[in-house]
Amino acid sequence: MRYAHDHALFHKHVHGVTLDPYQVIKCIEMDGHSNTIDVSCRRTGKTAIKELYCLKHLATNPAQEEGIVAPRARFGAFQAGRAAEIIP
Repeated sequence: MRYAHDHALFHKHVHGVTLDPYQVIKCIEMDGHSNTIDVSCRRTGKTAIKELYCLKHLATNPAQEEGIVAPRARFGAFQAGRAAEIIP
């Protein structure tokens, strides 16, 4: 709880991850607006920082529960199942 209000220090201390300035700004944005979407360029660590943000939220707020779904992985498994049905 020592670093509960500082995203950069919390993730450095708990997860051993150093956040870049964009990721810290994204955390601050998510603090103020919980239902946001991110349409920035590729390879900025959007998914990783959202998952770390959720983990921090779970660690610093009691009685919370989180489920993170990877839609592409589920879709890939679905497509593989369909391919197995189509190809004899």
